[in-house]
Amino acid sequence: MRLQAYLTSQTARKLEAAKQLRQRKIAGIQFKAADATARAKSIAVVAAKDAATKAMRIKGKVETAVQRRDRFLFFVASKAAFYNARHERGVAHVRANLFLDARTTVVKLESKMAAAEYLRTLDLRLRQSKAALTNERAANVVERQRLTSHVSPMIGAARIRAGQYMASERRNDALTDIANRAHGFVRKAVLTCAVAEVRAKEQTDTLRANLEDRLAAAAERKGDLLACHANVMAGGGPSPDRTMAAAVARPQSARGAFRRPSESTGSTGGTVFRPPSPGSPFYSPRRAVARSSSSRSEMKGLRHSIAGVDGSFSMPTSPIGA
Repeated sequence: MRLQAYLTSQTARKLEAAKQLRQRKIAGIQFKAADATARAKSIAVVAAKDAATKAMRIKGKVETAVQRRDRFLFFVASKAAFYNARHERGVAHVRANLFLDARTTVVKLESKMAAAEYLRTLDLRLRQSKAALTNERAANVVERQRLTSHVSPMIGAARIRAGQYMASERRNDALTDIANRAHGFVRKAVLTCAVAEVRAKEQTDTLRANLEDRLAAAAERKGDLLACHANVMAGGGPSPDRTMAAAVARPQSARGAFRRPSESTGSTGGTVFRPPSPGSPFYSPRRAVARSSSSRSEMKGLRHSIAGVDGSFSMPTSPIGA
């Protein structure tokens, strides 16, 4: 059974291959026949086109020859017409030139006659204008003399009044300038005195506070020394050597918080004593609060005094008031 099926499949495959080969051969023969037919047809078409092209060329050459003949005949006729028109135009120009020459001669004569008449009229008008101008000049001279004799005193008086007014203006400006400079000088002097007074008062307060701090520090050192001696005499308390060393070291360390009057100077050259720092053993909060409040009140009083000075020395509005 397997062999029979195999033989059957092989036979069917060979029959199918033979059929396809026959179809390909038939297709090749048909293609060759169609190709031969197309070639013959293309040859016939090309021959027909060549014949038509030759006929068209012959027809175009005939038409070109006809057009060339027509153009030549038209050119000859146009040339003849041009020569005829040029001759007629020359004759017309000669006739027109003769007519224009005659008219030009007439016009020139008429213009010369009119110009002579116009020159005669202008000469007459010029003479009349000169006479009128001479009369007007004479009248102007007489009128100017009369006006000068009448207006000269008025002009002199006006110049005198103008000089007086300018002198008054200069005097008023000078007085105003002097009043302004006096006001500025007085204001500067008042401000300088007020600032110097406030600085002196601040310096005095600072010296007083420093002196009080030094007295308080001295009293405190004195109390410490007395307490140390009392403890030593009683036989109790810390060692006398350590107590004395601490008592001696504290004033030395506290002494660095202050400066001598010769060591600290302000920007103006005066002596300035700085208060003790908060970490110093001589620092007193109550004194610091009192000192800051006093300095604020002094500065407020200075501002009020300066404002009063500015209000009292106002610039005058007129030289008479100054």
